[in-house]
Amino acid sequence: MSFLKSFGWVIAVVMLVACSGCWDTEIVNPSRPSSARGWEKTEVGSISVKGEFVLNKGEATDNGHVGLKVTDIYPAKYHFLDAPDLPKAKVQFFKVPDQTVICEGVFTRGGNRLDLPDLCKNDLEWNVIYIRDVNYDEGWVFLDLR
Repeated sequence: MSFLKSFGWVIAVVMLVACSGCWDTEIVNPSRPSSARGWEKTEVGSISVKGEFVLNKGEATDNGHVGLKVTDIYPAKYHFLDAPDLPKAKVQFFKVPDQTVICEGVFTRGGNRLDLPDLCKNDLEWNVIYIRDVNYDEGWVFLDLR
């Protein structure tokens, strides 16, 4: 019986140590970039960046034809015994003349395809939205269009 009791304590301690990072792990919010290129096209190696922006939640920008607006920002989600989900941004693309929504999606850090059939199809002049950083606490997103 004492073996089972000792074994139970060992299992409990191992679980607590394994989960110690689950409760106090925090996604570090990035610092806001001091500048962004806007609609200036740039080449980064073989990648053509067609626009680079820092947008606050609710803020929009456009190139005269198509605009994008950050409609929401979602915090990181923590999971028991698993890596957390990174913060996400909901971005809406719209036609400038009449503000008609073309498509919208929820995007996480990194490259996100826009030309998928269930997202924006081929209705945009960009194929990728690249989310560089999301700061949920301050409410901004650093992104570029490719």
